[in-house]
Parts: sequence; C-alpha cells; structure tokens
Amino acid sequence: MPVFLFAHENGGSADRFSTKSMDLITGAGYALVSWESIPSISTTAHVDVGSADAQLAFDWVQANAATYNFDPDTIVVGGRSRGSILSWRLGHSRHEAIAGLYFYNALPNGVWAFPDVWNPLNDVTADSPPLYFAYGPAPNDGDIHNPVNVYPVLDRYRELGMPGWVNLTHSMTAARLDAFNFFPDFVAGLKSNRSRTAARNSADTGINTAVSNSAACFISAFAMGLSLSSWQ
Repeated sequence: MPVFLFAHENGGSADRFSTKSMDLITGAGYALVSWESIPSISTTAHVDVGSADAQLAFDWVQANAATYNFDPDTIVVGGRSRGSILSWRLGHSRHEAIAGLYFYNALPNGVWAFPDVWNPLNDVTADSPPLYFAYGPAPNDGDIHNPVNVYPVLDRYRELGMPGWVNLTHSMTAARLDAFNFFPDFVAGLKSNRSRTAARNSADTGINTAVSNSAACFISAFAMGLSLSSWQ
C-alpha cells in the first residue's frame, strides 16, 4: 500500500485527524503515517532538528514496509504549516520513492523572513516531484498562511519546465472543504516517481472540485528514534 507521510501543524499532534480526513486519505488507497517531532517550532534550530526527523520517519517507513504492508517505493510526503516546513527538504531530496508532495497551509510568512538562512526555493530542482498546495485562507486576507507566499515556488516549477507538476487551491475554509479534499485526485494522477506525467497545466486554480471515495499509523518519536534531546 502506498504511504502518505504526514507532519502536523504547530499545536497539533500526530494522532489528531478527523474521520473525514482519514476517509479521504485511506479511501484513496493510501496508508497514513503521521509522525511526531518537536511539537511546535519557532527557531532555525528547531527546523534543522525536525527536518532531520523527517528523514528518520521516511527511513522508518522503508525499513518497516514489510511489517505494515507499505509500498516503500511510493511515498507521498505532506504536512500542514509547521509540517510543511519540516517535510520540505525531504520532499525535494530527489529520493526515487517520493512520488509527490501534498501540503496544507504551507510555508507561512515567517519562513520567508530570512532567505539568507533558508530559502525554500533553493530546494526546488528539475528532479522535484509533483506538488499540490492546498490553503484554507484566500490570498492577502491577513492570515500568516498566505497562498501568495508560494507563488515563487510555482514560478520556479515553470522555469524548470514543470508547470503541470504544481497546483494551488485556496479559499478552502470559506468553501468548508477538508484540508485533504484534493488528496484523492492528486494521488490518482501519480504513477510513480519514475513514470510521472503532468495531469494538469494549472497553477493558481482558486476553488476546484474533487471526487473522493482504512489504514493508519501514528508513529511516535520513540518508535523511530527521533531527536528527543532537542525537545525543550
């Protein structure tokens, strides 16, 4: 079974999913592995530790694939807000098993404040996987999760000749759409990292429609040997 490797937002927890969200993910034929690290991040040191933990979580999935009936060669990396930050480097690490990226409220304002320390654009390459940005807020409505933040990422995908591999949907809160509403359609278009095709050639699509149709693992830091010494 392919895997959705997910990291939660600040103030969230690895095991906090609504029934609706779970149904959207598992109904798409994916196992959900939601992993834990530093619960809330506020410094670059936190980001470094959490990013390293993302790699450990990925390694754990591959090492335990047989035990949980995972497909170790088809992993979609995702996260919400904080989780998008911690998962970003892993998502663009060029690992062949990473088939796609699905982020909700990704890369909030603070991420872009110090580009000399970390600029997410530098991680995007011609080998980056297909990417779906889903946002609750509308552009420029005063929320720190501003869809405008990732317009440069869309531009970078275009510059690299991959405009059809990145999509953005916003205003989902007003439309009362679940954070994972577009996950089933997104993963349905993913073959594998070796035979990916561009299903769409859109970027800022506003509100889309999606048709959605159960296994889940909530993996603790202890199970994966994560960097607990940094939890202060």
